[in-house]
Amino acid sequence: MAKKLIHFGSSVGRRRSRQEPIVKLTAPARDHTWFANNPSGNPPLAVIYAISVVSLTANTVLSPSLPEILVDLDLSKRWAGIIVGAGPAPGILFAPILGVLADRYGKRLIVSLSLCLFGLATVPIALAPNVWLLIAGRALQGVGASTLVAIAIAIIADFWDGDDRTRYIGWNSAVITSCVALLPLAGGITADLSSWRWAAALQLIAIPAALLVWLKLPDASFVEANPTTTSAGTDDYDGPNDRAEVTVGNRLKKLGGSARQTHVRPVLVLGFVSFFLIFGVFLTIMPLFLKSEFGLETTERSLVIALPGAFAVLGALSVSAIRRRLDSHWKVLAIGLGLFCAAFVGLSVAPVIALVIAAAALYGFAEGFTIPTMQETSVRAAPPSERATYVALFTSASRTGQAVGPLAAAAIASTVGDRISLGAAALVAGSTVVYILRVRDRSDKILHRPR
Repeated sequence: MAKKLIHFGSSVGRRRSRQEPIVKLTAPARDHTWFANNPSGNPPLAVIYAISVVSLTANTVLSPSLPEILVDLDLSKRWAGIIVGAGPAPGILFAPILGVLADRYGKRLIVSLSLCLFGLATVPIALAPNVWLLIAGRALQGVGASTLVAIAIAIIADFWDGDDRTRYIGWNSAVITSCVALLPLAGGITADLSSWRWAAALQLIAIPAALLVWLKLPDASFVEANPTTTSAGTDDYDGPNDRAEVTVGNRLKKLGGSARQTHVRPVLVLGFVSFFLIFGVFLTIMPLFLKSEFGLETTERSLVIALPGAFAVLGALSVSAIRRRLDSHWKVLAIGLGLFCAAFVGLSVAPVIALVIAAAALYGFAEGFTIPTMQETSVRAAPPSERATYVALFTSASRTGQAVGPLAAAAIASTVGDRISLGAAALVAGSTVVYILRVRDRSDKILHRPR
């Protein structure tokens, strides 16, 4: 399907007139480059993936050091959930807002500013003399990171279609999961060699990433050629000249209605549950579980926490083939949540570290093909002119899970123990599989309409 590439040049940040856009028809390109803009105008994939990677450092580099942070700041185990949850919590509010702003004023501008804020917020975290400054820095980082992955996915959807879109979203997830494996290891080794504060300083990578995005990401917005309806058939968008009339306020008002649509609501539920499990259980409870049950030190814990990332790469790289074979987003998601359930059962009963490692590997593979499938589903649910907004809505639900999960998991673990918390996570994942099987038919009919 042809796309209209609308260049706004230096007009970003001010109201666009009806005569301003210069419209050029282009065909969707299969070609790509990693580090340089190619002749078709597609951005380098390395720039897109760098956006996602920076957002990961908010939790991954510090997760293995949670026990040391609690000791250094003289805190109880309950504070682990608050420290982890302080990062994603702002995204509940700011993800949809920044997504709307990205659609309205340009993704390059919003991403660059978000990365700068993320990097600057690293300073109070690394220097925090008490938990309150640490939480404040984490919250500021959360604002900056709130929509980075969502906009990266929206950029891929802007420049590629069909199998190419599925492939590059899968590659994005593979890059993410590789870094999920490497970043905890980097943070753990850095903390062992110096302290957790130097591990936090690794997050300053966001500053050069902001410069890279500003220099390399095209300053353009995409809409489908001659759109008259959204993918769900509910929009009244009428071409590029109508764009100036779409205000940030109007788009924010539409978010509530969008969230209630048949094909959107289940995606939001799955985003909440999945990230509740990932951040609340695995990244919060696992470091404490590994120390209390098996006596592992920081680097050893980081190796176990990093292990799922290696297997998640396999899942992410195979997502396109799995998706084509099953011909249903919801079947893929049901299998993924089912594997989550099995992995958490294994973790909850594992008597030796070898079984913990096996269950962690299964968890990683499930995460690898579940997360990109949810991301692509949120893209397919979106009108072309509002992709960042819809994916950010999914991100807001995910951030809610990231914020609530650590608090709930830490509270349960401090009351009934780590193993029962892991068993409860298995119950949540299993219940979600039942929910997916109930909603898949109606949602698939909408999501499989031609785009």
